[in-house]
Amino acid sequence: MVSRPHGYKLVDRVIEDPKRRERILEEARELMRIELNEGLAADVVNIAHGVY
Repeated sequence: MVSRPHGYKLVDRVIEDPKRRERILEEARELMRIELNEGLAADVVNIAHGVY
């Protein structure tokens, strides 16, 4: 038996279509950037992985 995904929906995290991928990357280049120290960067990773 396979366990259900958190939130009950799988999210496709790979963009197969090259045109769509390039468009999204272009949009990402326009986003604001922030610098994090090592501790804050670790917190971001932990939040993304559901540790907190």
